[in-house]
Amino acid sequence: MNPTVTGCGPQRESANILACGPMVPEAMRAAWILKEEYAIETRIVNVHTVKPLDVATLLEAADETRILLTAEEHQVGGFGNIVAGAMLRNRKNFRQPCSSIWWASPIASVFRAIPGN
Repeated sequence: MNPTVTGCGPQRESANILACGPMVPEAMRAAWILKEEYAIETRIVNVHTVKPLDVATLLEAADETRILLTAEEHQVGGFGNIVAGAMLRNRKNFRQPCSSIWWASPIASVFRAIPGN
């Protein structure tokens, strides 16, 4: 039951957008906007089940880009809190930073969150 990972090429992504349910198309739209308007490559991780959560996939995504963005469907913090809790319980290397940003909608907040922008 691994989440579906959609990327723009091997290891070229600057960030991961984690989404589930109806937020997956919104995350894909955000990824397209980031690529077209800002030349930022992102990876979409379709987390199709929250229970059980595929923590190994999330840890791998965090290790590869160090940036996780969660696309919230209805309340800010629900899905993001689950992801953040799993990351904190399971990360082995706390010396390498990993950003976790809760994103409700505005694409500008996503753009500002990526280092160098």
